[in-house]
Amino acid sequence: MELANTHRSNLFLDSLGVKRGVYQLVNTTNGKVYVGSSTHALTARAMEHYRMLEKGSHVNQELQRDWAQFGPQAFRFDILEVLEDTTQIRAQERAWIARFSTEGKHLYNVQLRSYQVPNNSAGEELYTPEEVAQRLKVTPYTVRRLLREGKLQGVKPGGVQRWRITKSALEAYLLGGPKSAGSEDV
Repeated sequence: MELANTHRSNLFLDSLGVKRGVYQLVNTTNGKVYVGSSTHALTARAMEHYRMLEKGSHVNQELQRDWAQFGPQAFRFDILEVLEDTTQIRAQERAWIARFSTEGKHLYNVQLRSYQVPNNSAGEELYTPEEVAQRLKVTPYTVRRLLREGKLQGVKPGGVQRWRITKSALEAYLLGGPKSAGSEDV
């Protein structure tokens, strides 16, 4: 039922000419870039950033500081890639971040490095609750509930206020039990 509703929602958004995909928020004063994505309307996501920045409540503190210092006129919102297949959006966002990192661009994005996640010395890939929800075919709310209840292990890496789930924790959950980030197999 949930997948049917998602499909119906995507058809509705398509009929409105709504674009989904990957975007960048560029500080035209210092060249720093924030890369993000949306499975819904990119324009709505741009407005969400704008509202949070104006209220001083953006989760990215560095971006918030620069907004306060340089003002809204110093920022530009660009669509990097429009994607029809919403299941590929987060992967493409990560690809753009990786590309910009290798090009030497200064990013506002919090890099999810292994040193930021306790016991994650292997530098495992991290998933958002939305990505895990797609894989489990449940809602992101259900994933967050599993995290709160300890049935699925997750972390909140340095600078990130939202849950992230390591690949090993997701695999452990799929095999029938929780596993801490970085736990070793025996």
